[in-house]
Amino acid sequence: MNLIGCTSLKELPDFSGIPNLKRLDLYECNSLVEIPDSIRFLHNLVTLNVDHCSNLIMFPRKINLRSIETISVSYCKLEEFSEFGEEMYFLRELNLIGTCIKELHPSITKLIRLEELDLQDNQNLTTLPYNIYELHNLKGLGAIGCSKLAIFPKVPVKMDSLRGLFLDGSDIRELDESIGNLTVLEMLYLSSCKNLTTLPWSIYGLQNLQRLDLGQCAKLVRFPTNTNILNVDGCSLSLPKLRSIDISGCTSLSDCDFLMTLDCWETLDSLDLSYNNFVSLPACITKFVNLRRLVLSGCKRLREIPELPPNVSIQRTTLLELLEERLSTLTNPGAMIEVASPSIEEPTPSSCLSLSSKTPKRHRSAEEPSPTPVNPPKRQRTAAEGQASMVHFAYEMAISPVPMFPDLHTAHHSTTTPQLQLQALATELSRLSLSSESTKPRGPVRGDQHLWLSLNSEPSTSEFRQ
Repeated sequence: MNLIGCTSLKELPDFSGIPNLKRLDLYECNSLVEIPDSIRFLHNLVTLNVDHCSNLIMFPRKINLRSIETISVSYCKLEEFSEFGEEMYFLRELNLIGTCIKELHPSITKLIRLEELDLQDNQNLTTLPYNIYELHNLKGLGAIGCSKLAIFPKVPVKMDSLRGLFLDGSDIRELDESIGNLTVLEMLYLSSCKNLTTLPWSIYGLQNLQRLDLGQCAKLVRFPTNTNILNVDGCSLSLPKLRSIDISGCTSLSDCDFLMTLDCWETLDSLDLSYNNFVSLPACITKFVNLRRLVLSGCKRLREIPELPPNVSIQRTTLLELLEERLSTLTNPGAMIEVASPSIEEPTPSSCLSLSSKTPKRHRSAEEPSPTPVNPPKRQRTAAEGQASMVHFAYEMAISPVPMFPDLHTAHHSTTTPQLQLQALATELSRLSLSSESTKPRGPVRGDQHLWLSLNSEPSTSEFRQ
């Protein structure tokens, strides 16, 4: 029965006379206030959609639909959901999104085949059922944007079904050590949990975890001490399958040395450290041989980048910020950018950058003549060159030990004024800034429920942040 968009519909008929109904779609029936008790007669109902019925406030006290597979109730005024009957053993997907529900009935454990439970944007939800671990087929659990949810229940026994746990934007302050019992967990999302301060040491024992998102957890002060996690062979394993780590905006973290304790050298391909206060990166970063994406945007205190893996790509904004840093040294003569290089050979992307008050040291042979400062040639850009040439130029400016603007490089002790040279560099920086897309801190993850049944596929940023 398709009643989509019947905005004037205030009351539903008695369903006792149509027991063979298989689908009931009430999407955007904005005047509908109540789902009648007669729905219990729909023993063949497979799908119930009550999404965006903005004035809905009442659901039957108990439902026992023995053929139902999907129930979706979203963005309404419903404050209490039904008790679940004994015969609802075919229900696989339960979406209660954007309601006013404060808690779920403990009878939810009767849903023995439930695979997806989405509780996104339930602003009044304060607790999850303590026995939720009894849902032995649950694959995805989402409580994104549940801003009053402060505690995730203990998992006293091994739960070998849950693969995705999405708690972004909740009020979670800590996770219990029993989180280690989620033995097949692949995705753990805790971004924008503003009150999260610590993580349990058992998180290192999640042997199948592939994605860990802690972005914008501003109160996270440290990672736990990594006590050795041993596999059956007695070997130490610490997040061995991890592919992506996001700790952007964790401004209370003083360093990222926890990376040294991980065993995902061959699997990690994305590392987001943006908008943090790190001064340096651990040298072990070069051991992540398959790392392809490194985000350092907004790390204004960063002074050293060690040797990097061969295929890594740094966000363009990082290069711009290094260029801005070089520009700022012209107005602060006491600081210069120094490249740690043993010779004057062409630097590679893995060159180590540092900021010091010393003039860059140059190593030359006795026969090598000193360079003669020349004015930089005008760079001609065609439309075909596009952004690539701009980014390359920024990269050269950021890492080259030979100054791109020799006169500016020594402007602090020159007898001439550096205004014209500053203007030239500022103009180039402006062009680069206009052609680059900034990487900004993002908020809670949205729309993850469609990924729960295909967690092996690589989600894009646009799928996660909408």
